[in-house]
Amino acid sequence: MTDPSKPAGVGIERLVISVAATAAVTCVAILVVLMMQTNKARLQLQQDGVAEFNFVLQLEHNLDLLAMAALQHDLAEVTGPEPSLTRPLEQGAELIKRFDILYSIVLTARGRSWAQGFLIEAGAPEYLKRLRQFVAEFDTVIQPGQQVSSAQLTAISVRSQALSNAVYDIGIAMFQSKSVLRDEISSRLDWLINASWFFGVSFILAMLTLYFLLVRASGRAGELFQQSRSSQRQLKTALEELTTGDSQRKAQNRFLAAATHDLRQPLQAMQYYLAALEAHVPGERGRQILGNAGRSTDAAQSLLTGLLDISKLDAGVLEINLEEVDLDTLLTRLHHDFLAEATDRGLLLKVESRGFWVHTDPQALERILRNLIGNALTYTESGSVNLSVHEDGDGTVLVAVEDTGVGIPEHEQEAIFNEYYQIGSPEDGRAGAAGMGLGLSIVRRLTRLLEVSLEVESTEGEGTRFTLRLPRISGGEVTPPAGHVQRAASQDRLARLDIMIIDDEPAVRDGVSVLLQQKGCRVTAVSSVDEAREIVIQHDSIPDLLLADYQLQQGRTGLEAIETVRDEINEDVPAILITGDTSPGALDAARSAGLALLHKPVGASELFAAIDVCLQAGAGLPHAGMVSTPANEEPLIK
Repeated sequence: MTDPSKPAGVGIERLVISVAATAAVTCVAILVVLMMQTNKARLQLQQDGVAEFNFVLQLEHNLDLLAMAALQHDLAEVTGPEPSLTRPLEQGAELIKRFDILYSIVLTARGRSWAQGFLIEAGAPEYLKRLRQFVAEFDTVIQPGQQVSSAQLTAISVRSQALSNAVYDIGIAMFQSKSVLRDEISSRLDWLINASWFFGVSFILAMLTLYFLLVRASGRAGELFQQSRSSQRQLKTALEELTTGDSQRKAQNRFLAAATHDLRQPLQAMQYYLAALEAHVPGERGRQILGNAGRSTDAAQSLLTGLLDISKLDAGVLEINLEEVDLDTLLTRLHHDFLAEATDRGLLLKVESRGFWVHTDPQALERILRNLIGNALTYTESGSVNLSVHEDGDGTVLVAVEDTGVGIPEHEQEAIFNEYYQIGSPEDGRAGAAGMGLGLSIVRRLTRLLEVSLEVESTEGEGTRFTLRLPRISGGEVTPPAGHVQRAASQDRLARLDIMIIDDEPAVRDGVSVLLQQKGCRVTAVSSVDEAREIVIQHDSIPDLLLADYQLQQGRTGLEAIETVRDEINEDVPAILITGDTSPGALDAARSAGLALLHKPVGASELFAAIDVCLQAGAGLPHAGMVSTPANEEPLIK
């Protein structure tokens, strides 16, 4: 199976390189074999038959000379000054010399390797037998001092000549057979030379092909390496830009959270003062003005809460608690909370409930739906906003918020989830009504945190539909959603409570003191850890509840103040920690100490509800983040 990630040309190029390399190695091996065979044929051609021919030539030459010497010796005896039929052979006579040479030739041929080639010729074995008989017959005759007759000399001459003629015939036959062999070896050499040329040229071509392919592959490898380096640099740059952008965004959110801390302090004090002032305004007109002021502070609090929620989500301090959630109960509450706003805008707000239960975090889900409903109401001028629940085929529940508003252009359907992004402009009035453009950004963060999908379908000018896909569970027992407490604290429980407030902000300290005193509480307000210790020592009394700001002067914390008071009185007094810090440290510290944690700004009813829960819990104090917002206030994400 081919790898789709690799170009087809790369595989072909690798195949060609492999073939070229194999061809080169094969050509080298064949050339070595051809060279060995060529050298063998050359030696065979050079040496084959040489010894045999020398033997034949020498034998023929000596037989001729022997025959001639015998003839001359015979003639000398007949024609000499004293003719005689016999005459002794002299020492060193030519006849003896030639016979001795012939004798040595015959002896030399015995047991020699080269003689095997001679013996294969036709008549050669018989000839050697005749030759040996001739030598043996005249060995005793042709000796120095022996008397040799004319008849003997004649016989020696005739038989020598006959043996010479016979060996000549054998030599001719040998020459013919060796000529055929020589032709075969020559043809073989020609073939070997041609094959050597062919494979030599093939080897050169294979090596050239391999060289150029390797050069090309090396060039491609260099290009790929440079591209890889360039891609790594681009990836590193993109990662740095992404990291820098993400860091800048988080830094911006942290800056906004820190910048709004000073705004939250007077705003919180103002809310407490307005709540306390309500009991002192008897006239209807005054109550109306007070209500307008309260709504203005609620609007400012809503804007600051959006910034705070973004900061908390980016800081990772949100704690997810997955529970069984009754969608009917949740949607009914949302319908009740938004019905007045929808009516004021002339819109119809409808809810379709099916009795489904889902497994999710109830507070996070409620915040998501509140933001989606608020966004739908903001961008719908006429028609309706519908909340519907449907079961999907894969065991999930689809919760949809659908409106008949202006719709979202396709190219903006992703950008709407960015911070501070709004459809429209300030001139058309929507930007101001929609706040700061943080609602959908919070929705996107929460859906990712819950690991649920969020789908957007919109047609410009016709409306928008946001759909959440949640895991369904079988129906459970109908109970109030987890994390929510009573909407208002028990008046009897608040009355005559001894509460110590530890806050370094005078306006907040005074505002909450007035508010609690109106509920019948005895309030002691201090600004530091040391002052709290001194008050406890001087009055020798045990407070019923501690309300401490997390960040105090000189780098000290409300957690330290709570521990100091508890140590002095040697009792775990119920305590609530209030903070504007969105870092994980504050949440972890409150969780470790088993304290309830409220994030500023904290509304009056939320504060009363948290006090009621804390006092009800007694020794089993609630975990940080378990207090939620009353229905008529902007919910906080803990």
